[in-house]
Amino acid sequence: MISRQDADIFGRKGDFEDILQNRRSSSDVIWAMKRMTFPSYRFCQSRTPSEIKEAVISSARIRHTIEEVSQKTGKSPQMLHQMASSILDEMAHNYNLASVRVFAMMLPKIFKSLYRHIYVNQSRINQLRSLMNEYPVVFLPTHRSYIDFLLVSYVCFHYDLTIPVVAAAQDFLGMRFVSTLLRNSGAFFIHRTGSTPQQDPLYWSLLNEYIQQHLHNGDAPVEFFIEGTRSRTGKWLLPPKLGMLSMCLEAYVKGQVPDMFLVPVSITYDRILEENLYAYELLGVPKPKESMSGLLRARSILAEDFGSIHAVFGEPISVHALKHIKGKVASYTADYPVLDQVITDLGRLLEFPKAPLHQFIAGNKDSVIHSAKL
Repeated sequence: MISRQDADIFGRKGDFEDILQNRRSSSDVIWAMKRMTFPSYRFCQSRTPSEIKEAVISSARIRHTIEEVSQKTGKSPQMLHQMASSILDEMAHNYNLASVRVFAMMLPKIFKSLYRHIYVNQSRINQLRSLMNEYPVVFLPTHRSYIDFLLVSYVCFHYDLTIPVVAAAQDFLGMRFVSTLLRNSGAFFIHRTGSTPQQDPLYWSLLNEYIQQHLHNGDAPVEFFIEGTRSRTGKWLLPPKLGMLSMCLEAYVKGQVPDMFLVPVSITYDRILEENLYAYELLGVPKPKESMSGLLRARSILAEDFGSIHAVFGEPISVHALKHIKGKVASYTADYPVLDQVITDLGRLLEFPKAPLHQFIAGNKDSVIHSAKL
């Protein structure tokens, strides 16, 4: 039997493994350059980021949207096609493994400076690896800190899981070096607020098609923050934004994939990097715009101790198993008639039978995944 002292030495705490433990005793460069054996979706046809964009632009959805917008606005299809290409260039990721390896060299140094431990429930990892070979996977992390953008990808790299493509706010485009590194590591950039699908059908059709291309071809798991923005209190979670969830579900409802698994991820911090910023925001001080100068001024936090992180990967939820979505593939309409029932079913699967997902997410005081017995 391993004693508590031995468990600390081996970087384990129950089912949790400290993935920073080995990084403190071996070369980050050698680790970042390790040979990767990512799982591959069985129906995936390997494509470059440029080929994914071409598939989006040439899709029936985008052709139909361009025709409709052209008829309503009088703009030529050629002009709208150019607009669509420009929007997609700004939105799309440019994933390449070389950039991921650069991140893999940098992040351990930052994490080791900021945190004592990063604990991950390792028992879920083999299950995720098997799922990624068979079905599209969508990660749904909680969102309390900017670190969330990096953490799931870092965990995936550590365990040789396929790196997800991550939805990031367009605010980051103002930080040129950071946005380029994020884009090359799998981030795609979206409008967080503003227009609706009715006001800007071309943009929303492009986003919808872009997400679904990744899911039905299995290019990579998709990751987005269902809260839409960070929880300013660091504890209570925000009501979910259902737009991107409905886009993901559409891929199944239209019969493009045999099933899809949603993986809730709880990320909890002893201290969050933005604690002072959040305190000012709660007092009414406007949130500062993301910028490189702000990032450079924040270097002083590297000397502080922010404790530990717990990343808990929840039980993957099969969309096919949701009772209200069964049999709906053939009767799909653009109004998403089954979405409300699907949300309710997700809440039921999270062991809150009387609470739909939005109540579960918004109303649980403690860690959303810890208390759900996931």
